[in-house]
Amino acid sequence: MSERPDLNADLDRVMRRSYGKLLALLVAYSGDLDASEDALSAALLRALDVWARGGAPDNPEGWLLVTARRRLLDDKRRASRHRSLLRKMGTPSDADASESEVQIPDERLRLLFLCAHPSVDANARAPLLLRHALGLESDRIAGRFLCSPDAMRQRLSRATRSIRDAGVRFEVPGFDELAERVGCVLDAVYGAFGAAHDELHLEGAVIETGATDALELARACAELMPDEAEAHGLRSLIAACLSRRAAQRDERGVFIPLDGQDTGRWDRALLDEAEASLRRASLTPGAGPYRVEAAIQSAHAYRRLSGSDNWADIVDLYDLLVRLRPSVGALVGRAAAIGEHLGPDAAIRALDEIPVARVTRYQPYFAVRAHALQRLGDRDASARALRSAIGLTADAGVRAYLLDAVRA
Repeated sequence: MSERPDLNADLDRVMRRSYGKLLALLVAYSGDLDASEDALSAALLRALDVWARGGAPDNPEGWLLVTARRRLLDDKRRASRHRSLLRKMGTPSDADASESEVQIPDERLRLLFLCAHPSVDANARAPLLLRHALGLESDRIAGRFLCSPDAMRQRLSRATRSIRDAGVRFEVPGFDELAERVGCVLDAVYGAFGAAHDELHLEGAVIETGATDALELARACAELMPDEAEAHGLRSLIAACLSRRAAQRDERGVFIPLDGQDTGRWDRALLDEAEASLRRASLTPGAGPYRVEAAIQSAHAYRRLSGSDNWADIVDLYDLLVRLRPSVGALVGRAAAIGEHLGPDAAIRALDEIPVARVTRYQPYFAVRAHALQRLGDRDASARALRSAIGLTADAGVRAYLLDAVRA
């Protein structure tokens, strides 16, 4: 019997929404990342056959999980090594569980800490977590790290081999190991949020679920490690960004920049959560990049009360962020803030300080440059920058906003 024409699309939506959660549950069950991925792939192939004949079940994720678990159990039984495998995998039964074992409430968060193993190259940890624990596709991960999909696939392949070659046991790390790995885990959660947030208006509920899941993971991490200030900073940052969803588009779906948004449409509950988490993060001396980014969002949120942004304070915060983590996003954000505080000439100078190779694939760089050039009255150069930004934009609403700017 031929497949329903929409079956592949249905399965793709299920896997994009739930891959990371399903894989985390399977690894928690088996303790074996490779075997869990194989079992999930086998369940997907079986779904293509079974669902084509009888239709998709009411709970497709549950069906895939049960089918994959059966595959794992069958493999164990065929090898007649069930008990030895459990010991090797470091997955004790409830009766054998130590009272001192760290309890991680979210299985996806558990897998994130498992994958953030020191044997994995530091530059590959966040991409590896995004792929295996959170289910992002290689192409989307590449976009977050501003590299080609082929280069990202090679990086992920090397990281997976390093785990296998090192004989990493998938067991829950102790509290001291959690502290060593938390930075990488926070980076992965933020990367997943960024990918989902950028595409909120491309694929609707599937992507929105990803953004909300990232907030849930940030909350779980902050609750797991209440003394980790950066975990509270990330929770504040994500909550603040999500609070503005309803104000980011007009009735036609066209993007509305931050300074044009109706602050009355911002979600008050999420703003309150963001401020409470930032206060919690501020109890620890020093500064980390997520705390600083959350403080920048808090400064923007203050416009609800004052009616205007305090650009001098925002520039100071960006200066600190660039010292802590000189990412392309931080450098471009700093240039945009400098433009608002000191004028478009200063924005152009700040943009020109960024190496060209770092921004060739980064859409916000060209959008900020176009805005500054437009304010300087250089319409031709502004239009060229806008066309570059449009070429790097997949979001129809952002593209419409940029096209309107070209015509202005």
